[in-house]
Amino acid sequence: MSQQEMGYGEMSHDKPGFSYSTDEGAHRYNMYGDGDKLSVPAVGSSLTAGQRLILAIASLVMFMILTFGLVGIAVTTQAAGWVVFPILFILVLFTTAAVIINIVFNRKP
Repeated sequence: MSQQEMGYGEMSHDKPGFSYSTDEGAHRYNMYGDGDKLSVPAVGSSLTAGQRLILAIASLVMFMILTFGLVGIAVTTQAAGWVVFPILFILVLFTTAAVIINIVFNRKP
């Protein structure tokens, strides 16, 4: 009787793993090959257009949260007028970091 015709209860469950043939001496399937190492694809080539779009949108959302957060803190604490310059400096630094990150992840290899 072939393995396909056997019922679930008739199959041999005493061995670990699944055998891909009914021959006892058959080699098991080796998904990694003989000594081959797996390689990791480059980050730039593995990102889809949708993932790059999500990264850009996430950067914009974080920029908006940072902007409204800093302005909100300045308003609630009734900060002096000179606080505008440190806020602008922080926003420029964050914008620069977001642009650099988006350029790194969107460049073609």
